[in-house]
Amino acid sequence: MSETSTTTDSSTTTLDAWSGGTGHVIYQSDSREPSGLAFASKNDVGYIYMVSDDGYILALESGSSTWESDQYGNDDDHDFECITRAKGKLMIGVEGGADVGGGNYSSPVIRRYDQTTSNDGKELGNFTNSEWTLNGMTIDGAGGMEGMTFIPQEDCPSSWGTASYYGGFFLVAVQSARGTIYVYDLPQGGGTSHTVNAPVASFTDELLGLKISDMCYDKNSQRLIVLYDDTARGDYTGVGSSDYVGAIQVLKLDNGTFISTLAERTPYVGSEGVAYNNNNLFIALDQSGSKDSSTSQWGVNGLTDNTVTKYSNFDLP
Repeated sequence: MSETSTTTDSSTTTLDAWSGGTGHVIYQSDSREPSGLAFASKNDVGYIYMVSDDGYILALESGSSTWESDQYGNDDDHDFECITRAKGKLMIGVEGGADVGGGNYSSPVIRRYDQTTSNDGKELGNFTNSEWTLNGMTIDGAGGMEGMTFIPQEDCPSSWGTASYYGGFFLVAVQSARGTIYVYDLPQGGGTSHTVNAPVASFTDELLGLKISDMCYDKNSQRLIVLYDDTARGDYTGVGSSDYVGAIQVLKLDNGTFISTLAERTPYVGSEGVAYNNNNLFIALDQSGSKDSSTSQWGVNGLTDNTVTKYSNFDLP
């Protein structure tokens, strides 16, 4: 894959055609909507974990085809939109963005989840009571947190400073701020609630001017993968009779700045989760709108289910 130069000005940005070929569907549901993906181990066995915006956490053991699931609630406090791993355990993002009156909207929350324990009737794991409310971002009626990933200190720009307890920084994206990534340093959870007043940094350079729907960082290649799903703007053309457009971007760190090396259309619109493992790319598709509408994501995609699809041998340039 050739290196692609991008800019935040959507009127001059172009997207290359999808290069990942046809994928293999590893999850499908006519009702459950995938929102985020991450890889983690449990008792020395590898799993891919998925969160859903109706309070579900799902897991697929390596080599298996059967997903296990637990539900933890179905309200704004359990609107799970993203997931990543830090210090061996999972961190799950709750969207926020709910209207709390007076022109204010609730802040996103990160909740720590221990996938190595199971009790209280839950098979997959339990929350540890450590959580962090993230302030200092632009949150309005356009929506809250959709994307999150973790980058270890040694791979981060020095301008972000020195990370504290978790040994790295959490990258967060909200729907209200197109093409912007915020950087947070979280204190040790310790089984209690914390408020983080502001990010240590944010950046927009080289990002596309679209809503970010998820992110993941691949330690082996030292690449940041950013997933977008938005309506068409500038010279982004839509799909079918709709103005939906989806994109995926790969960035590398170069002298303290992230540089785009790939910017392509995704095979479908409505992509909400991304993960990368052993040269394989995984994209979660959360379809929305009326199933009877030709201009909803269901109609534009021509599919009958929400899915997670594995694209093998997807090189990160």
